[in-house]
Amino acid sequence: MAVYAKGYGIAVCLVHYQHHNGFYLWDSQFTDYDGAASPVKIDIVKAVSDACKPTV
Repeated sequence: MAVYAKGYGIAVCLVHYQHHNGFYLWDSQFTDYDGAASPVKIDIVKAVSDACKPTV
């Protein structure tokens, strides 16, 4: 997706900490519906950051 964004000249990427359905990327004291309780253990912020870095 970052490749398409770059192709359209988009220069800023914003990652929201909470999905519209209530899923939090980080551990939350309010719910177990979050990244800490997820079986998928990928650092989403790092993955997005790496994808958005300019390639040389």
